[in-house]
Amino acid sequence: SATRYVDLNVCKACPQGHACDGAHANPCYAPNYVDDNYCAPCPAGYTCDGTNKQKCSAIRYVLDNVCEACPAGYYCDG
Repeated sequence: SATRYVDLNVCKACPQGHACDGAHANPCYAPNYVDDNYCAPCPAGYTCDGTNKQKCSAIRYVLDNVCEACPAGYYCDG
């Protein structure tokens, strides 16, 4: 199935951090994440590590895929 891959002629479950197409396990790298067996771009307000997405808190902001503290004198919304 599309959520599995073939390794040494054995059908295996798709490993974490990969998107599978029934034949291959394709790694997903930051700043993307795996969403429903698809390597998707990280949405606004989140950081992504290639496997998961994590929401940045409302008092912080995302800069280069890292949640940063809101600078003095600025309003941040995650």
